[in-house]
Amino acid sequence: MANFDGLDYDFIFALLTKERFLYAAPFFEAFRALPYAVIKGAVLSQDLYGNPYARFSNDLDILLRREDLDRAKEVLLNNGFVQGHVVNNKITPFTRQELIFQTSQSHQAAPFIKRANHKFDMFINIDINTSIFWGEYDGECDMNPVLSETVEAELFGISFKKLSPEMAFISLCLHHYKDMNSIYLLAVNGLNPNLFREINDYIRNVPMNMDKLISLCNKTEASPYVYYCLWYTHEFMQDAALLPFMDKFVSQKASELLNTYGLCDSERRTWTIDFKDRLKDSFREKFYAGLDEDAQNKVRLNKRLMGGF
Repeated sequence: MANFDGLDYDFIFALLTKERFLYAAPFFEAFRALPYAVIKGAVLSQDLYGNPYARFSNDLDILLRREDLDRAKEVLLNNGFVQGHVVNNKITPFTRQELIFQTSQSHQAAPFIKRANHKFDMFINIDINTSIFWGEYDGECDMNPVLSETVEAELFGISFKKLSPEMAFISLCLHHYKDMNSIYLLAVNGLNPNLFREINDYIRNVPMNMDKLISLCNKTEASPYVYYCLWYTHEFMQDAALLPFMDKFVSQKASELLNTYGLCDSERRTWTIDFKDRLKDSFREKFYAGLDEDAQNKVRLNKRLMGGF
């Protein structure tokens, strides 16, 4: 096990996970009367495995309406956070160009970061998401019905709001669909098998009301993307427990998506790399080399303006 100042990474990760919630407490208090939800990270880990430390994450993700973004920024900036990233162990604020690019091209504001007031030198990252979809999404996403599906929760003695089990599953699938289809993320990160394991574990471990799940998928127009995630999860896991879920969401559009990648109609392309080969370490280089010039330019632009994220 690798060590950091004599402490193993598991200890550092657990400490950071808890510290994120402690440092986000002023936000939770300020947004008590406003709609928001903490998603992914320790919340998902707790729901999936009964342990907030079981699933690795390096930030705390908060979902809210775009009209509440300025209020969220105000709260975080007033509590010492900066929109920036760490360079040479120092926080470097994003440039105006980087801030505009990340807000306009993504479903997220540029990340907020703060150095923890702790004997261990740590940085606290908070991401603000304004949609359950992605920046290139062709449709509209009304966040009001999404954020009406919240329940009260508590971790580390901190009270906050999270999504209902059904809406959290939809959010998880849409997040993983983005990772499976983003030209930039595929070229930089490849395809992580944990995407499929988490979807499978959610179905196995988290009770959901199927009628409610179907209704919410229809309301958010997420059904084709949920089916896509379920289909590939079954392809990877070969778990029969997935089949009843898949049958509920199959459609012509869902089937048409299966052999493609890309996050909007204008960039959607047909796969020329077999699914099994997408799981190999050599995939990223092969994928990038096969992109046309416009797609390669998009990858390079994202690398330059996403501030190292």
